[in-house]
Amino acid sequence: MLAVLHTQSHVEGVAVNALGFAGSLFVRDDAQHRVVQTLGPMELLTQASRRA
Repeated sequence: MLAVLHTQSHVEGVAVNALGFAGSLFVRDDAQHRVVQTLGPMELLTQASRRA
């Protein structure tokens, strides 16, 4: 088990939930897909778990 302090529900419009931290990032459209491609999955998760 891994406990992650999840401080944001969205990063640049992409929803990040517990499934994202388990390895499944779901996007709704091409714009969100480009965000994931540009940032990379690990950076997306890092930003979602970073303290504001």
